[in-house]
Amino acid sequence: MKRYPARTSIYRLASLWVTLMISSLCLGTEGDLPHKNKTDKFLGIETCGSSTCHGSPEPWRNATVLMKERLIWEHSDPHSDSFESLKSPRAKAITKNLNLKNATEAPQCLTCHTTYIPEEQRGEKFSLTSGVTCESCHGPGGAFLSTHIQPDSNHIKNVEAGLYPTDSPIHRAKLCLSCHQANAVNKFSHRYYGAGHPRLRFELETYTAIQPYHFNRDADYKRRKNPASQVYAWAKGQMISSLNLSESLLTNVKSGDLLPELAHFECSDCHQSIADLSKIRRPNKYFGTPSINISNLIMVHAIASSTDPSLAKKIKWNISTLLRETHSRSSIVSALSNLTKQIRILDTSLEKLETRRVPGLTLAKNVISSIKQFSPTSYYTAEMTAMSLSNLVVIDFEDKRIDSEKRAELEQKLDWLFENLGNESNFNHRNYLRAVNAFATGIENAL
Repeated sequence: MKRYPARTSIYRLASLWVTLMISSLCLGTEGDLPHKNKTDKFLGIETCGSSTCHGSPEPWRNATVLMKERLIWEHSDPHSDSFESLKSPRAKAITKNLNLKNATEAPQCLTCHTTYIPEEQRGEKFSLTSGVTCESCHGPGGAFLSTHIQPDSNHIKNVEAGLYPTDSPIHRAKLCLSCHQANAVNKFSHRYYGAGHPRLRFELETYTAIQPYHFNRDADYKRRKNPASQVYAWAKGQMISSLNLSESLLTNVKSGDLLPELAHFECSDCHQSIADLSKIRRPNKYFGTPSINISNLIMVHAIASSTDPSLAKKIKWNISTLLRETHSRSSIVSALSNLTKQIRILDTSLEKLETRRVPGLTLAKNVISSIKQFSPTSYYTAEMTAMSLSNLVVIDFEDKRIDSEKRAELEQKLDWLFENLGNESNFNHRNYLRAVNAFATGIENAL
């Protein structure tokens, strides 16, 4: 796995009232996602991205945005190729294995590889072949375009008219995770993995950071949108991911099916060779019992350790139950039910990250402490930890809590950590933990 690059300078200090307002929206329904809109027209990339609007090769005088967003999307954003990827040899093989006629016509594929909406909502310039476009994320232009082009237009008015607020970490998480995480909404299942689909892996702030920025987080952006801090955004993304997992798996397990939805489990527990017993990464008493992917839940435990230590103890107990009681349906149902409630409770105390100005490195220390409490460290947890630690270092640098020299020292240790992460086939949790311990020493020196 490659190391993810640092973000450009980002303003993150939000006022408390905005944080509280956003927090109260966290656990709402997903009916407000752009593709869930059943009334407004989707106008197409040519409408939003014309040369006289968001496809302008030259910046507009006094414009508050770049005005070349369509060009950035076309040349630098993988989402612009999402439909074309359905024509690849791999996509054709997956389609064949799933007994589907054509990936470019299958709803199972189009749901996430394009802006898949009913024909009656498609405007004259709309095309499915455009892939994941501006309207996939920002909502149907037919809802807010007339407001958006007015001289007195502002962000609040646009959102009220129907613009999807991707600046909000909660809304952004729900939007991105609707495709990038297996859950009960998009019905992504182990069947797709068996057909050859790449593994879904996602960490909100990491994948946000590596997206080509089509906006400037400058003083004007701060004035117009008053964004929440990146510490809060990281925590919120982890919590929503965990809630998706607990709710989806709970529904699945309670349904009484013979097998749970294995897309929620770690691949290597089943897909590893037993020819050489010395290479088995799990204790013999657990070998052959698939493990739920608890990587996001461990990050939630670290968050709780920062804001509500008593709740963290309860979360730890239920995560441990998921690890050791996989054979017991009743124990798993109980643990998942408790975790769902506990994540919702934790959400009410999340504003403490803002009011206390909790540093990224403080959370990083808790992340390291948490992964050590759930040994042995799995590859999925190691992967999530590496992405999170990298983000939290950058956050503190951009908040001027650490200087360039300390950041360079920490990133050198992060490089070693990523080298020891490797991939699923060669991951060694002992070597990885040695790299984590070295990074922990670097944190102590930086604080």
